[in-house]
Amino acid sequence: MFRLRSLSIATVAVMSTACITFQEQTISYRHDMESDRLLIYSTYVGIHGDGHFGWSDDDDPGGLTLEEQDELTSAALGQQLYLFDNWIPVLDMEEVRRQLRSPAGSFVSELDRLADKARRELWNVLVDNVTISGGPFYLDPANRLCAVQRVTVTNLSAVVSALNASWQPYVRSVAVDDPDWASRAVTIDPVLTFTGNRLTIRYPGYADEHETSLGGVVGVLNTGGIVTLVVGRSETSRVTITKTVETDYLPNAVGFVRQRVGITKAFDPALDADRFFAAARALSGR
Repeated sequence: MFRLRSLSIATVAVMSTACITFQEQTISYRHDMESDRLLIYSTYVGIHGDGHFGWSDDDDPGGLTLEEQDELTSAALGQQLYLFDNWIPVLDMEEVRRQLRSPAGSFVSELDRLADKARRELWNVLVDNVTISGGPFYLDPANRLCAVQRVTVTNLSAVVSALNASWQPYVRSVAVDDPDWASRAVTIDPVLTFTGNRLTIRYPGYADEHETSLGGVVGVLNTGGIVTLVVGRSETSRVTITKTVETDYLPNAVGFVRQRVGITKAFDPALDADRFFAAARALSGR
């Protein structure tokens, strides 16, 4: 969805020929301005492995590859957030902590050192303020494997500030490798802003079907190779974004999840989301 070149909050994901993916994702969020918190509830629908597409069918889904089993186990037990594009995390809190424990090392240039400094400052803010809790796996009315996730971001203003502050040092550090991209990226300040529940993201590129087909998006503007993506409205109490990721589904992960993690019966994600937002509102006294 948000293609900010290869800037990853956590790490650069390793691509593979087969992976865990999902058919659809719905994200609801609420920005509580008085408590300076962001609450996110994500639902993943139609979770499966795509390694056996081409020879398997519904009667013989083929199971998961060993690599897919590892990916799904990591996703189920880890603290990772995904956004509308296969099962590759845009934020992995375990990886953030691992990176922070690693020494900074040597740098080719002063620009690289400054980029690393800003990145580590962002990671520290994330560790202090982001909590990711995985909900249960369950089967929806169409018998597809699904899962939910709850995310709480405290001190949202500090998180947004650290993210925006890391952008310019990062752009300058990669300018030699990609001057065209960097010449556009360096004009962006800030990258991300919240106005109530309206989220605005600016990044170099051109909007495509990923952005324009998202339910919940208010507007997409392309100007000189810069995309401005506006999600939600400031006055709404909750913003919901829905995106179809894959058209096909195989029930090849159901058996593995039932055996290794468990599948909750009669789970209602809409009711669970309402409880999540309501409980957070009660804690803030609103």
